[in-house]
Amino acid sequence: MRFRVPRNLGWKIGSLALAVLLWAAMSVEPEVVVVRDAPVLYKNVPPNRMLNGEAPQSVRLELKGRPAELTTETLSGISVVIDVDIDVNKDTGTVPVAATHLNLPRGVSLLRATPPQIQVALTQLSNKQVPVEIQFFGSPGSGKQVLSAHLAPESLTMAGAESDLAAVSKVLLTPIDLSTITSSDQLKVRALVPQPRLYFTSSPMVTVTIALGPGTNRPTQNQKEIR
Repeated sequence: MRFRVPRNLGWKIGSLALAVLLWAAMSVEPEVVVVRDAPVLYKNVPPNRMLNGEAPQSVRLELKGRPAELTTETLSGISVVIDVDIDVNKDTGTVPVAATHLNLPRGVSLLRATPPQIQVALTQLSNKQVPVEIQFFGSPGSGKQVLSAHLAPESLTMAGAESDLAAVSKVLLTPIDLSTITSSDQLKVRALVPQPRLYFTSSPMVTVTIALGPGTNRPTQNQKEIR
């Protein structure tokens, strides 16, 4: 039986050798270190609790890997995920930032995090009914004034920590420019959050019914004039 040499044997051997050389070159590619800020996400927070204001929103990470694994695209989705139900004992806890809290790409390792640990403290979530106040600026025109301004609803419910809610006595609406109103009108106006850690439990939109009439404009009840 005669043995036949496969066609293009030289090309095939050359291609195999080139592939081996490329694999060897990649396997000895030096690792590098990059520094990247990653957001901190908190999950499984109890419904009657909220994070206090000292919980960090981001952590600086030092990551190690090969350049091909440390591109902007591969690192863009990295975040630090703290599971409050697992990592925090009762209402307070110190959570060391570890690789288990990160969704790292394959081949990337965590060298260190700054801060190395996260202090998590929970506080009681409370509600408070707060009256709404209108803000006006400008003038409705010569010889006209605001005769009345009615709100629906007249108050909104805010949620947050008791200490933050205690400092809030009213909620202001987005200022209304009276120069744009030529006759009685009904507007949808957004209420402004007085503190960043508070939020409305329902829609912040308030219906303002304004009645204009002859006279000099003066603020009435539930109104505030901006000068």
